Amino acid sequence: MASSSHFLFEIVKMALLAAIYAGVLFLFLHVIFRTAKLDLKKLKFSSLFRAVAVLLFVFMFTYYGDHGLGDDSRIPLGHGKAIEASDGYPYFKPDKQQGELHIGNFSVAGDNFCAEADSGFIFYNLKSNQMINFKGESGYSSFAQKHKLPLPTEFEDFYTHYNRYWGGWRFWLLP
Repeated sequence: MASSSHFLFEIVKMALLAAIYAGVLFLFLHVIFRTAKLDLKKLKFSSLFRAVAVLLFVFMFTYYGDHGLGDDSRIPLGHGKAIEASDGYPYFKPDKQQGELHIGNFSVAGDNFCAEADSGFIFYNLKSNQMINFKGESGYSSFAQKHKLPLPTEFEDFYTHYNRYWGGWRFWLLP
């Protein structure tokens, strides 16, 4: 139910965004066509609206546009990886063959994903797919200081990261 309500909200938001973007694009093209003294009769607002709406709908399901539906949430990390949360429980899938790691607080620094996990602490390089597990905080902390990575005290929860990533301009300008 939450997914269908959220999807309906996204469709309405997409229609509003498409109307705004198509209106701005139509005015822009109208000015260009008038300046160049070209005929604008074939260009219709409804055609632009449909094209923009389809593009926004397609974007919503791409790597950078997918933020989850309903109780599922998603933050892209880079290099095709993402951290996801289902029913409020964040998890990370390092590889398609490996299972998912249940994540507590975490931080992303460049191409490095550092997190508290069920098994202790993890360091994961998003670019090279290298993962290092640490049993305790002291092992990770010494590794983090040596490699200038975030310390566990700098980690934040999933929803703080989610709101920082998807809030602001992304909330208002993307589907």
